[in-house]
Amino acid sequence: MGAIPCYNDGMHTPRGNLTREKGLAASARFAHLAIVTLMLIVVVGTTIGCTNITEPITNEPVDGVLTVHYLDVGHAESTFIELPDGQTMLIDAGRKGAGPGIVAHIEALGYVRIDYLVATHPHDDHIGGMLHVVEAFDIGEVWMPGFDHRTQIHDNFVDALDAGSITTHTAWAGDRLHTAPGLTVDILSPIEGVKYSNSDPNDWSIIIELIYGDTAFLFTGDAKTSIILAATDNVVDVLQVGHHGSKTSTNEELVSILSPSYAIISVGEGNRYGHPDAVVLDALSSVKVYRTDMHGNIVVTSDGTNITVYADRNVLVSHLLVYPTYHASFMRRAA
Repeated sequence: MGAIPCYNDGMHTPRGNLTREKGLAASARFAHLAIVTLMLIVVVGTTIGCTNITEPITNEPVDGVLTVHYLDVGHAESTFIELPDGQTMLIDAGRKGAGPGIVAHIEALGYVRIDYLVATHPHDDHIGGMLHVVEAFDIGEVWMPGFDHRTQIHDNFVDALDAGSITTHTAWAGDRLHTAPGLTVDILSPIEGVKYSNSDPNDWSIIIELIYGDTAFLFTGDAKTSIILAATDNVVDVLQVGHHGSKTSTNEELVSILSPSYAIISVGEGNRYGHPDAVVLDALSSVKVYRTDMHGNIVVTSDGTNITVYADRNVLVSHLLVYPTYHASFMRRAA
């Protein structure tokens, strides 16, 4: 990937939404230590709600700040997003024991409603805390993949949605979750008509691309590398590393193509799987890596041009960089 000019306390100017070929070219230039800044205009939607991303979209100026909270929920995953127009999104809710902490974190930010609740796939480490969330907040709508995975936790979650008459959508690539000035939130996978595993919910993980101004975020659930690359070859600024840093979800090819500036790994300290895998960290050696097991809660903000990263704890990681700390009172352990 191309080297990124960094400013002040972790801010950088992102490169925008590049093509696969330019991403590979940027990687080559990084190997020769040349700084490359390539920016293209990112187009964004003009409609709000669930639409198809094949509809024409127009370029609009950004308005406000996007804030993404990657929560420390142990060896699980939960991401809370404050959209720049004041709406909110929660992607996954960790294990059952993480539910109260997730609720407390969001309440401490002053919210009583989650406009978009996304369960990327029905594994307990992603939906375990959903029941707490549904009981605590007014929920606008829920998005889930069309995979029938009958567990007690999954059934309790679905029963709570039914009891609350909460609007629920089956997620497919092409669905647009939300638009606002300068903002689009799109589902890239699962792709309708593709034959995914009948036994592995990970293959059905909802992959979400969020574009705000010239900045791009990718959320991958536990999807495999091949599924992620089938969904997108666009360069992203912030990559949520798939499957807690498992080698099944990240390799050198994916990093070269997506060329992220920042990688966030939601992973539990001392987990029995050995995540993140060494080969994943090697593949991410040219990327600024943040890990919830090392940094605690991680907050990434974008004003549409600049991205700033904050963390609970200062630690030395790749590139021997000391990352800035977010000192707000709500930055607490969610697990």
